Amino acid sequence: MRARARTTTPALLLAEAAERLAIRPILAAREGDRSARAAANVEAFLERARPYGVTGLKRFVRDITKDWKQGVAASEGRVDAEGDAIEIITIHSAKGLEWPVVIPINTATLLRSREPFVHRASDNTLHWVIGDVVPPDLLLALASDDESLARERERLWYVACTRARELLIVPELPQAEQRSWARIVHLAHHDLPLLDLSRFAPAARPVVADPPNGQTLEIFEAERAAIAAASVPLRWLQPSNQDPDRMPVTEAIVIDSGEAPETELPIGAGRVRGLVLHKVMEEVLTGELGEDLAGFADRARELIAELVIDREDEAGLPEPDEIASTAWRTWIFRRSPPCDRVSSQNGRSTPCSPMQANPQRLPDGFDAVALDDGRAAVVLDWKSDIAPTQEDMRIHAGQLEDYLRTTGARRGALVYMTLGTVRWVQPGDRAD
Repeated sequence: MRARARTTTPALLLAEAAERLAIRPILAAREGDRSARAAANVEAFLERARPYGVTGLKRFVRDITKDWKQGVAASEGRVDAEGDAIEIITIHSAKGLEWPVVIPINTATLLRSREPFVHRASDNTLHWVIGDVVPPDLLLALASDDESLARERERLWYVACTRARELLIVPELPQAEQRSWARIVHLAHHDLPLLDLSRFAPAARPVVADPPNGQTLEIFEAERAAIAAASVPLRWLQPSNQDPDRMPVTEAIVIDSGEAPETELPIGAGRVRGLVLHKVMEEVLTGELGEDLAGFADRARELIAELVIDREDEAGLPEPDEIASTAWRTWIFRRSPPCDRVSSQNGRSTPCSPMQANPQRLPDGFDAVALDDGRAAVVLDWKSDIAPTQEDMRIHAGQLEDYLRTTGARRGALVYMTLGTVRWVQPGDRAD
C-alpha cells in the first residue's frame, strides 16, 4: 500500500498491462484478418473498467467473472473503419448496426448439437434421460425447445438481412445440409436477381517472395552469447517479505479458462494491523500525515476501510485507536538518540525506497533510513509482532544485517512497535 496506489485506477492498470504485455501486437499477429476486431474488443474491455474507482480493481474482477459464469451478453468493440474497409462480425453483434452492403457468410455451418439437458421455459423445468429411463414429459420439452430455438434462429436471420442500407447479397448454397443455417428460412433465391459480376475487373494479387532466412545455428549461438555477456544479473533482496505482517506476494493461477485470476485478501487482524501500522508510519515520515494522535487514528480507520473489502467478519478487524497509539509510540522513538541527530532537509527520516548500493544487489524491504551528511547512518525496520520469539528476533536481526551491509549504515534498529522495545544491530552482530 503506497500513496501512489491510491491514484491509479483499474483502467490505467489494465491499460499499462496491455501495453507491457504487447497484447495488441500479439493479437495482430495471431488473428490476421480479424486483428482489428480483436483490438477493438481489447479497447471495449478497458473501457468497461473505466467506471471503477482506485480501490475497485478486485470488484471489477469479480463483476467480470460473475458475468462470464452467468453468460451475460456483452457488446463487441466497434472497429473504426473508413473508406472501403470490410468488417466481419457475428449476427449477434450486428444488432443495431448498418452497412451499405451486407453479405451473410458461413451459412453452410451446421447447427449446434442438442444439449443433454432440456430446459422448458414455460414451467421452468429441466428434463434429461438417465440411462434408459425417459421422463414422460421429455418429448413435450423437446418440442417446446425446438420451437423456441427455431424462432430465435429466424430472428437472427431477420437481423442479418435488415442490416444493409443499399445492397443485400444472399449466397445460394444448393449443397448445404438440411441442418445448416442456410436452411432455417426459405430465402426464395429464384425470385432474387443474380449479382452481375461481369463489370468487376479481377485485380492481380501481388506475389511477394519470402525473404531468405540467413539465420544459422552458429549465428544464433553467437547472438545469444553476446546478449548473455551484455546482461547484468540483478538479484532483489527482500528479506522482510516473509514476515507475517507483510502482504504476501503470490502468483495468480487460473484454474479454469473462464475464471479470472484473483489473489487473496489479508486474513485476520494481525496481518491487516501490520499493514496499516507500516502505512501510517510511512505517511508520517513523508509528511503526508500530521504528527498528532487523532490524525493517526483517523488515517488508520480510513486505511482499514480501504484494505478490507469483505465486511462479513468485522469483529476480527484491528482497532484504529490501538494502531494510532502504537504508531505514536514508534514515532516518538524516532526522536531518541541516535536518530534525533540525523535527518534530511525537512527534519525527518527518509522513508524506505529501493537503493542501488551495488549493481548486483538491490535491497528493498526496510522501512526507513536516517541520513548523516547524505550517507546512511541508521536503518530502521518496524516490526508489528505481538509476541516475537527468540528465533523470530534472530531471523529479524539477520534481515537487518543484510540491509546494513548493502546500504553501508553503521547501525540498525529493530523497532518492535507493539512491545515498545528496540534491539540494535551492527554489521556482523546479532540483536543485543
